[in-house]
Amino acid sequence: LDYAQRGFYDEQLERLYAELPGERVLLVISERVFADALGVYNEIFRFLGVPRVEKLDDAFERHGTYTEPLSEEAYACLRPIIHYHNRKLYALLGAPIDDWECWYAEQDADNEYLANFTGAVCPNRTLPATILGARMH
Repeated sequence: LDYAQRGFYDEQLERLYAELPGERVLLVISERVFADALGVYNEIFRFLGVPRVEKLDDAFERHGTYTEPLSEEAYACLRPIIHYHNRKLYALLGAPIDDWECWYAEQDADNEYLANFTGAVCPNRTLPATILGARMH
């Protein structure tokens, strides 16, 4: 459960918002950092009011990775918990996180997730027609 609880971002954000107003918080999704580290770090630096940089050194490299993928059995157990906490997070944010929703939709293309699909925009991804249809409802 500890593994899963680290991903309960809704609970972490609620605690943070209890201490700080939302305009003093910049939320950055790690997938954005992995895709464009320099651009995202400069966005963070701008938010903090510090000078931008032209390049990043090794300290900004991604160092940790999972050694094994999550098993199908573990994912099946965690799926309803993850979806519950993500819905709470999206309510706090006012919108879903498209990268996450597209990933979940791809993982669960044949499962009940389609009934809850949030209509995320998934560029550069081909989603099954059933998902695209579910987005319109």
